[in-house]
Amino acid sequence: MSVRDTSVLNRLFDAEASPNASTIIDPGMPEDPHIQNGDVLARLRGQEAASIRLIETTLSRIPHDGLVLRSKYPEIDEAIAALTSVIATYPDYASGYVNRAQALRIKYGDHIFSSSLPSSNTMFADLNRSIDLATPQFPESPVSPSQARVLANAHALRGTLIHTLSKDLPALQDKQQLPAFLCGRTAENLEELGSRDFALGGKYGNEIAKAMAIQTNTYAKMCGKIVQEAMRKEYKS
Repeated sequence: MSVRDTSVLNRLFDAEASPNASTIIDPGMPEDPHIQNGDVLARLRGQEAASIRLIETTLSRIPHDGLVLRSKYPEIDEAIAALTSVIATYPDYASGYVNRAQALRIKYGDHIFSSSLPSSNTMFADLNRSIDLATPQFPESPVSPSQARVLANAHALRGTLIHTLSKDLPALQDKQQLPAFLCGRTAENLEELGSRDFALGGKYGNEIAKAMAIQTNTYAKMCGKIVQEAMRKEYKS
């Protein structure tokens, strides 16, 4: 079996398979690679927690099917503004970016490209920045549990949004207004890109992302079609 064939099989049966597959989560590592002051970190987390509680309290008053109404609740904007303040004060705080992206997702939903293109650009900039800040310099370098959680959530959310875009792309207006790294991509290419983010999210501990990586894995789909075709021919013979 060739090296390429082995790689294909690994990617088919292991949603986390990648050149950077091994992840070491070390509780002894600094909780945040850029903010070493424990008092500052505790204060930032307290501000984040307050924003998250505000959103959760607000959502508890909204019907489950009330997504369209969420943009009318000022408390969600208040939470987004608080997270923006955290980021402005500490621009190297990765968790702040992913939480603001989550808050924007709550406000606009997964179909944000149809509901608010300017906000989609902010959300992707936040997720990209969060991932850049939290990703270790070398693939084999250990990360703290907090760092892994940030990476898991950021990759999972980015994967979700890209996967949704791959489905919405044919009907989307103003495709040129998409974030730069998504412009010009086909729906199939977007699905592959989203699947890679799901795999990375799973690698860092997000179980839903791990399951989605398997579901959206290109090689798994290809293998499934081959098997279905073989069964069809066998049935006809």
